[in-house]
Formats: sequence, C-alpha cells, structure tokens
Amino acid sequence: MNIFQVTGYSNSGKTTLLEAWIKQLTTMNRTVSIIKHHGHEQPLECADLEKDSGRFRSAGAENTVVVSRNEFQWIGSTPAPLEAMVDLVAHTSPDVLLIEGYKGAAYPKAVLVRNAGDRHLVGKSKNVQAIVCWEETDVDFFIQQERVAIHIHDTETVIKTLTELVFGGDHGV
Repeated sequence: MNIFQVTGYSNSGKTTLLEAWIKQLTTMNRTVSIIKHHGHEQPLECADLEKDSGRFRSAGAENTVVVSRNEFQWIGSTPAPLEAMVDLVAHTSPDVLLIEGYKGAAYPKAVLVRNAGDRHLVGKSKNVQAIVCWEETDVDFFIQQERVAIHIHDTETVIKTLTELVFGGDHGV
C-alpha cells in the first residue's frame, strides 16, 4: 500500500484535487482509500441517526461499527490516532491510501499554497514531495529553491506528477 498526503489550509483546494486524482487513479484500475482530517469544531454528522447505529450512539456507545457484506461504517466519539486509521485501512489492501490533512504527519506529501502567506507551511511540513500553488509567483519561488512546484490549474500535470511520486514509473494499468 502506497501512502500519500495532501495538505494545506482550509479552502486551498485539497478536496477538489483529491477528487480529480481519485477519479484518475480508478480509471487506471487502482484501488484508492482516503482518510480525511476534519479540523472543525462541529461534530461529524451521522448519516443513519434513525438506524440501529444511531440508536446505539444515542444510548451512549462511544463507537459503533456497522458491517455489511460490501462495506462498513465506523462512527466514534473518541477519535483514533492517524496510525490506527492507517493500520485499519491497510487491512483492505488498497493500492494507495490518500490522506487529506494531518499536516504534522511525516508521510510523503503535496502541500497546497494559496498565496505567499502560505509558503511557510512548506517549511513546517515533513517529507514534502511537491507544492501545488495558486499563484505563478509561488510556483517560480519554489522552483528557484529546486522544489517540485506546479500551478493548481494545470490539473493534468499535477495529477501526473503526484501519480509518479506515488507509483514511480509503474503507474499504468
């Protein structure tokens, strides 16, 4: 299982980029799993509040795991550490696990930079493999530092570059 992160501040385009990349990877017959960090104060919404799992949660269960023949759902009050989530996903044997967020984690990553004010995030991050920028001046800034930097609107190049970082030269079918 290959692991790759996409990090950046809120509204930097992480979800949109990941959505396009997941679509591309699945057309290449790659299986993809994703872990997303929810950095907001409001709780996550439980999709099935009226179902048994919601009733168990209302009764006081800390975690509920519902397993069917084709999928499972885990809703919990006590968040598991990222490593535990990675270990859990590993049991499903995806080709790639993408992680949105978790800026402090040390997995290989792309950092999204909206403007010059976000540049410091690259220096604070570990294992940065690529920088995806909204401004051409930021692309130039990072290229001058001999970093891989791509404009966010060049989606084809961004996805091709990230795929090569994850799979090396072996990213075909």
